[in-house]
Amino acid sequence: MKENKPEVYEKISKIAYGDTIIYNKLCDVFITDYTNGTVGILNLETLKWDEGLSERFNIPIDLWPELYPPGEVVGELSILAARELSLPNNIPVVMGSGDQQCAALGLGVIEEGQAKITTGTGTFVDYVTNRPIKPAGDVPIFSFPMPIKGKWTIEGAMPGTGTAMKWFKDNFSQLQIKESYEKQINVYDILANEASTIPPGSEGLLFIPLYMFRKGTIHGLGWNHSRGHMIRAIMESSALSAQMYLQMLEAMGGAKVSEVRADGGAMNSPLWA
Repeated sequence: MKENKPEVYEKISKIAYGDTIIYNKLCDVFITDYTNGTVGILNLETLKWDEGLSERFNIPIDLWPELYPPGEVVGELSILAARELSLPNNIPVVMGSGDQQCAALGLGVIEEGQAKITTGTGTFVDYVTNRPIKPAGDVPIFSFPMPIKGKWTIEGAMPGTGTAMKWFKDNFSQLQIKESYEKQINVYDILANEASTIPPGSEGLLFIPLYMFRKGTIHGLGWNHSRGHMIRAIMESSALSAQMYLQMLEAMGGAKVSEVRADGGAMNSPLWA
């Protein structure tokens, strides 16, 4: 924006993350947490805005929101917000953290060497370390501070694994949707039952869920493949993505994963789990 829309950049009074806007609406503060800060100019060693990066990009530090650690009370619900939300005012507002870091905390994945796999819109794999670890080259793996002081995760993500199942349901499963309404059952259970008849490996059918980048690939499609094969291949894409990232994160973390825990929508399916 600074280079291509200078007339807009000149009008900026503050740089805001998504949570910055929410906290501002709740209690009239302009803040963010360390997890969001990592995709700004946060110094991973000090957990403060980096003056060197500020000078390098010529973006003043006072444009950035104030940093708070997760779990700290940052204010009280304002009278206006309380009225709009039908809540009592003066309710304490507490700083949150990144979604995957909170998922790890909720799963009890807080010790070095533990890992968690979250299966939602995408597949997110986090490995706990005691320090930030910088990836080599341009590998899309990131270090994020956890809600627990002194703990970090290195995280890899495969976007679109869960969304691919919804895409298949919405576009190729009208009869199954109708059946689910008539029988009052979950349509995804119907799809899982189809996939359960297919052997592991989907008889050579491979789905690579990068369609959000227009690079989604269905590989090895043959005359022998059915709907069940495609459903299972989508499920397996999540498992294969998780396995790939676990191996990469182990190499970066310097130790084998001691324990893996999993959560997310796919865990509602015994087959997918």
